[in-house]
Amino acid sequence: MEQWQDHFGGKCFITDLGSSQTVELDGRTTELDRYAVWAPAGEGHQIVEVGAQLDVLQKKYGVPIERVCALTQS
Repeated sequence: MEQWQDHFGGKCFITDLGSSQTVELDGRTTELDRYAVWAPAGEGHQIVEVGAQLDVLQKKYGVPIERVCALTQS
């Protein structure tokens, strides 16, 4: 936990779902955005924006590639 706090505590980071996700809403197929930006909020973080373009989100929130986290599934 201490390593996580050192690396991400009080800083924005981005999670990467790894691929586009498709869902069906009201009978229509919709593609979900791949990236979520997390910003410090109180004792933790909250999602402040989702998007499909990593470079745009990185620039907007000042997130270096070292704070882009790829989610994995097992």
